[in-house]
Amino acid sequence: MAYPPFPWKLQIQGVMLQTLQLVDVERVRGTVPSGIRIVPVISGRTVGGIYFATYGPGSDLEYHELGVFSALVRYGRQYGMWVSNMYVDNPDSVAAARECMGLPKDMGEFNIESGNVNKVSVTSQGRPICTITYGRQYYVWRRGASGGIIAVRDGEVMRFRGEFALRPGITRAKVDIPPESPIYHLGLDHPAITLCGKDATAVLGVDLQAVGRLQ
Repeated sequence: MAYPPFPWKLQIQGVMLQTLQLVDVERVRGTVPSGIRIVPVISGRTVGGIYFATYGPGSDLEYHELGVFSALVRYGRQYGMWVSNMYVDNPDSVAAARECMGLPKDMGEFNIESGNVNKVSVTSQGRPICTITYGRQYYVWRRGASGGIIAVRDGEVMRFRGEFALRPGITRAKVDIPPESPIYHLGLDHPAITLCGKDATAVLGVDLQAVGRLQ
């Protein structure tokens, strides 16, 4: 096994981003297997978004990551976000996510530009995935945060958490997803809000466990 066991301690380098928006349940239903329910939050819409972070020196594994969350879901009494697509630039991260968690990670290429305008562009196997452009960030004091993920590994329903310590903030972001992107059909290019964080650490894969099996 080339990757460390979970949970992973990760040192987030620079700015992490999380866009959030409402998406039509019917539009994203095909990304979630039967047996796992999509949770609508208002009039037939659920929550989706795109996450970006760089895990740098001091991390159990170093890589860039783009996570695409298509829906808030529920399995029994367990709630979490559903990851429809995920891209990283470390093959050990791909193997760990697929073998241990059931996350659909693929290899990607990341181009990051920083300045008055910041830009993150991601491609995978020559196909553009998306470009996130964002400007000035506004932060508050350091605090903790956490989020749950539900996934499926070989028919087993998996659940785990990510825990963060960070200075949270907001920024304004533009998301460009070209028609040839594999995530274009999700319609995640109209963020209602973009959260950000800096001076952040994370622990990924907390309480990783199977909570059931799809019928």
